Amino acid sequence: MIEKLPLAQAGVYQPEALAEFYRRLHESGHRTFYDRDTGLQAVWRHADVQQILSGQDPNVGNENSLDPLTKPTEFALTTETLGGFFTLKHLVRPATANAEDPDHGAVKDAVFDSDNRCSLNRRHTETNHGSLVQHVIDMAARNLQERLSQDDVVDLNDAYISPIASHTIGTILGFSLQAQENIREWSEGQTALLGQKLDKRQQGPAVHALANLAVECYNLVKDRKRNPQKDLASLLVADYHELSFKLAGSAAMNLIAAGYATTHNTLGNSVRFLSSEAGQAHWKQLVDPKYAAKLTPELIRLETGLVGWKRRAKHTVTLADGKTRIPRGRQILTLLGAANRDPDAFPNPDQVKDRPAHPAPVSFGIGPHLCMGKELAIMEVREALLTLRRRFPNLKVVETNGIQYEPDYLFRAPRALPVRLG
Repeated sequence: MIEKLPLAQAGVYQPEALAEFYRRLHESGHRTFYDRDTGLQAVWRHADVQQILSGQDPNVGNENSLDPLTKPTEFALTTETLGGFFTLKHLVRPATANAEDPDHGAVKDAVFDSDNRCSLNRRHTETNHGSLVQHVIDMAARNLQERLSQDDVVDLNDAYISPIASHTIGTILGFSLQAQENIREWSEGQTALLGQKLDKRQQGPAVHALANLAVECYNLVKDRKRNPQKDLASLLVADYHELSFKLAGSAAMNLIAAGYATTHNTLGNSVRFLSSEAGQAHWKQLVDPKYAAKLTPELIRLETGLVGWKRRAKHTVTLADGKTRIPRGRQILTLLGAANRDPDAFPNPDQVKDRPAHPAPVSFGIGPHLCMGKELAIMEVREALLTLRRRFPNLKVVETNGIQYEPDYLFRAPRALPVRLG
């Protein structure tokens, strides 16, 4: 029986090692185990993950979703950490991932406002933001072209993926170009706090980065209350949505960090797959936008950048088999990446196939806390891959020294993605 989460170990996020870990989980005959190092109770079967995330089980709560993985008693009491936590305490409140109604419902109503062209309304995402996404991708492609003309090997994260992820969500929210340059640092601070066991050297910069994001978002929504613009921040503080500065700022903060990290990581993982022997046939067919529309959901299922998400057992939770129980008070880690490769839900789960719409992958969650930017992220990944294939048909990931990943329990994040032409 597996009794330890290996997700922070070197090499576990390499494609073969990760697929093997998921296979071992599904072949184990078990539904859950408790990892003593992190205090997380892991679940990985698709039915169980759906149950935990659906919002239908009253024994499951989501108030711990944005808690640091590092225990509070393990943080160093430095000026940087204390100052950062002080700022976060006074500026941040549950808004999206870890909020309950009425706050969560109010934020969703604002973000999905069907009458506003700045919203992330799921029926109108392409209409509202399609031209912006393509503009940002074209700018990033020109940057990549220039970098490749100067150097034989270029980090695709720096030259292409990070600019797409940061400038898209930053522009939609209303951040200045100068502020958008900091989105990567801010988001990586939050993801490190959420998914990593940080040592004392790492703690201060992560807390400081997240606090800076909180300040920037709070100041942005206050400014937009006085001077409304055509952006999502202005929509969040529109009088008819009745969100406080603190709630609107926290919502913007969640959207920025999540909008950057999930898109960035999934796109990087997808490019690495398409450059592999198994992915080359799909790369060749990416000249067809219709094929890209079919391929993208499968890439997001297999190569999701968010491999886990947390919930808490408010009371004893009984899993879908009717027998397996999770004790009250446990932090639950839903292994999204493993659920996406559950052979009971997705036959031949390691293969890219044309699959039915149901059952759906859980890369973006499920239920009332389904990722608010789901359609935007899908569009970004699809269009970024199409442009990459069209502009750089001979692009290859350089595997000589291996691709290194962050030692993270929630995010599968390549530290760098070296590429070259032909």
